[in-house]
Amino acid sequence: MNRMKKNIFLLVLISLYFNCATYMKTVPKGQIAEKGKLYIVSRVLTEFDFFSDENGNDKKIPECYLFFSKNKETDPGVSGDVGDVFLTVGFGEYFVAEIPADYLYIKGFSRNSDNDELMQISTRIKINHNGKDTFLYIGDIVFYMENDYINVKAEDNSERMKNEFFEYIRDSTGNFLLPEASMFSFENPAVLRIYKLVMGYDYAFINGNWQMVPRPESVLILEK
Repeated sequence: MNRMKKNIFLLVLISLYFNCATYMKTVPKGQIAEKGKLYIVSRVLTEFDFFSDENGNDKKIPECYLFFSKNKETDPGVSGDVGDVFLTVGFGEYFVAEIPADYLYIKGFSRNSDNDELMQISTRIKINHNGKDTFLYIGDIVFYMENDYINVKAEDNSERMKNEFFEYIRDSTGNFLLPEASMFSFENPAVLRIYKLVMGYDYAFINGNWQMVPRPESVLILEK
């Protein structure tokens, strides 16, 4: 299967897996801001690697997925509910995305390897929006491991963002908007669950190790 066909297949698979969440796109440079939309700049990084083979070779594909919800009370997982939206971005690369202005909860992150392994991280991340700003830098989303638990932190590169994304989003009069720094926040535990799907089997990350688990038990709450 060539790269383009494989990416289309993965998008279809993910759309079905995530209960018909709506697919959103990143926006091009020079985008004119629309009413009722919020524009965010960020990137996703991990300080650990679950997809390298036994020789340390990278087996990941470059895309990853973020899931947004307007309802804090929805299932805090990566299985997007109807009405949620998901976004495809380049892993480790800065992106600018247009989302509905009331979709302020990032509920999950997902990434595939080149042999169709699927890693999912469920989160409690909140975008802090004052209701006035149109273009926000929410911080770099960095997942890291500490004492056999996965956690998340916001890394602040706001000065770099002001220089790199100054001429990116325009207001209705055509003037460029500076990205306002507003670091995301989270509840503890910020990362609720992490598991991966390998050849139809679920593996949950428990006490620092991947363990095969029945599907009803794979939705795992990881609490310190």
